[in-house]
Amino acid sequence: VILVTENGLELYDVFSTYKVDNEEYYIRTSFKDDNDYEQFLNTIKRRSNYNYNVELNKEDQILTLSTCANGGDKRVVLHAKKEVKEIVENE
Repeated sequence: VILVTENGLELYDVFSTYKVDNEEYYIRTSFKDDNDYEQFLNTIKRRSNYNYNVELNKEDQILTLSTCANGGDKRVVLHAKKEVKEIVENE
C-alpha cells in the first residue's frame, strides 16, 4: 500500500485481510501497555484469510482500512505495517 501525504510517500506491507462482523476491536488505537498492543497485533494477524509472511512487533505502526460488506452487517478489513526505511520524499 502506498499512502500519499503532505510529507511524501509512505509504504506499507499488508499483513492481514479478512471479513468481520460490524465491531470496533480492529480499529483500536489505545492500549494499556506494549503487551496489550502485541496481543492486538497477534489477534488481527490471526484473523487474516491469507498468510502474508510479515513479522510484527510492538514498535510497528500500522494502517487499517475497512469498508462495508453484506449491506453493512460486515466489514472487509486490511491491516498493513509501515515500512519506515522505505519512505520516499515528494519533490
